[in-house]
Amino acid sequence: MHTLKNRKLEITINQIGAELCKITSVKYKTEFMWNGNPNIWVGYSPVLFPIIGALKNGSYNFEGNNYKLSKAWFCKAQ
Repeated sequence: MHTLKNRKLEITINQIGAELCKITSVKYKTEFMWNGNPNIWVGYSPVLFPIIGALKNGSYNFEGNNYKLSKAWFCKAQ
């Protein structure tokens, strides 16, 4: 794990996959992110790729071209 800190926030990042694991207010010591409690979920954040959720009618338009895209895939970092 690596930690970065400034006057306002302290964040902890897993060196494997650059997964954000902790966000804390320096002033108030308040955590703003899931704490990774292994009794509920082992880990912090799932990877939803390439998007979160689904698109209306399963497609999107970009620069005049229509693209089909299925629902996101879900994977968990080990």
